[in-house]
Amino acid sequence: MKRRSPLFAALSPNGRIVHLATRSGRPLCGARIVAVCRVRARVTCRGCCLRDRRRAARFAARPLVVGVDWTPLYAALRRALEAGYREAPQVKVPFWPILGGVR
Repeated sequence: MKRRSPLFAALSPNGRIVHLATRSGRPLCGARIVAVCRVRARVTCRGCCLRDRRRAARFAARPLVVGVDWTPLYAALRRALEAGYREAPQVKVPFWPILGGVR
């Protein structure tokens, strides 16, 4: 029996499509992107939904995410640059998901 790897809802880099992705960020649909922003959202990628309808349906009750706000990460980077650090700071919340309206 083949063991299935866990899949997570993750945003594409531009923040417009939510994919079913592996831990490493590879989308189930085969898109050539890395979906690194995990979110609690419904899956909006048609390719991912077609590849595994059952897993995509598990996320259907979650909110619709339509974008990413990177303000927390940019603010932390600005503070680090002003303080003279040479490495990227540890950020607890690197981004905020932007929720869409109810359909």
